Amino acid sequence: MTTVAATRASTLAKTLDDGFGLRAFDAATTLETVAANQDLLAALTLVRATPGEGSWRAYKPLHEDAQARRGKPEAQAGTNIHSVVQAIVEGVLPLGVDPVLLGDAQAVLDRLREVGLEPVTSEEFVVTLGLPELLAGTRDMLARAKDGRLVVVDVKSTSSLGSEGFRALAWSIQLAVYAHGRPYLGGEPTRDRWGRPRIDTAQVSAEEPQADRTVAAVVEVERGTGQTAIHRVDLVAGWEYAYLACRVRQARKAPVLL
Repeated sequence: MTTVAATRASTLAKTLDDGFGLRAFDAATTLETVAANQDLLAALTLVRATPGEGSWRAYKPLHEDAQARRGKPEAQAGTNIHSVVQAIVEGVLPLGVDPVLLGDAQAVLDRLREVGLEPVTSEEFVVTLGLPELLAGTRDMLARAKDGRLVVVDVKSTSSLGSEGFRALAWSIQLAVYAHGRPYLGGEPTRDRWGRPRIDTAQVSAEEPQADRTVAAVVEVERGTGQTAIHRVDLVAGWEYAYLACRVRQARKAPVLL
């Protein structure tokens, strides 16, 4: 048995993101979170009044706390809608699901059917070979098109529609990795200290990937509204950028000082 720690597809997808825009977004939303929480404001005042407050390290715990508070509700909302979409696809929807959440999930599936995509599988863990790094992750869905092709579909829960201009590059990389992915037969993998899945390479399906490797779909749903938008994603470009992302990650680790 050969066990390898795989890079998460979502990690690789963010490698080429424009850090300038993301830093501005992070700064603005962190300030918004601090302003909305009296205890964080009090902690900020205390840090400023403490000797040595000029060091940025004194503010780091406060920043991390604000980030965690900002991210948890959004992350949880994304997890919830994926779970409900999966339950509907698999026909095991439990009683008592929040009607608003159910409406958002159903809106996603309705939008897919409007464009001729019928869900086939959901929440499937796959491993991708053929890149400089071993990649792994859970793809949201495979859907069958009217012409018989299996198309990778990703569901994005958002506070407002229209994020494609900022996120399309990462989408293309992540979904290209998923389109080239092979089902993992070893069950839920364990994780290393950095959260990377540990893959038994003997448990990776020997069958070639069946998904279309040229085009994928992203469905955005605005939380609580049932409003959706669908985007076609170029996977040929995404696979090329996945290679580039691996090269960038290698370059960041390369010794360059003489």
